[in-house]
Amino acid sequence: MAPALAAAKAAFAAQVEVRHYPGDHFDLFSGKPFHEPAVKHAVSFLVRHLAPVLESSPSAEREVAHG
Repeated sequence: MAPALAAAKAAFAAQVEVRHYPGDHFDLFSGKPFHEPAVKHAVSFLVRHLAPVLESSPSAEREVAHG
């Protein structure tokens, strides 16, 4: 694990999205308390950041055309 202050500084400098969940590392695993919220946040992140790329991709246009 990285020290919290060093990790926060690196995240701020890189302008990244950071999510914090109470509990420990293992509380994000399937069946644990924060698994569902973490998965929802991950899917939301991927949709926001990958959907525009996929929509503008020439290969995506071929996939739609050949369906």
